[in-house]
Amino acid sequence: MTAVICYTSILLGDLVAWNLGRRYGRLLTRHIPFRWFLPESRIHRVERWFQRFGNWTVFFGRMVAGVRFVTFVIAGMARMPVSRFILFDSIGALVTVPLWLVLGYVLGTHFDQIVQWMSRISTTTWILVGAVVLLLLLWKLAHRKHKAHEEMPE
Repeated sequence: MTAVICYTSILLGDLVAWNLGRRYGRLLTRHIPFRWFLPESRIHRVERWFQRFGNWTVFFGRMVAGVRFVTFVIAGMARMPVSRFILFDSIGALVTVPLWLVLGYVLGTHFDQIVQWMSRISTTTWILVGAVVLLLLLWKLAHRKHKAHEEMPE
């Protein structure tokens, strides 16, 4: 029953994103917080995915955190028929919903063991892991700004 409720709720939420794109289109990019989620670079990337993969973009977009919402909004902007959107989104959700439910169940049932294992790792190791993640994020941000600066017309 949990899977059915999760599956249905996810599809309804995805339909909200699709409907926003269908109803408001690029006007969304003028308003915060949509401006943060729908930068032009991300919109262009997903539009190229639609050109390359067609309807399967909705399926693959469901799998990629960070572009899922944008994919569904752009599907609405592109006037993808709702029946086709639901079909490809449903197929994608058939993969992701059970995956996350099983992962949640496994992590939940073994939570004490995971915490015990994590406590064995030294504080220094966690600090190093955090530093590496932070450096990767900063590098990605710097790379993105450099790329945007190169693309600006002079």
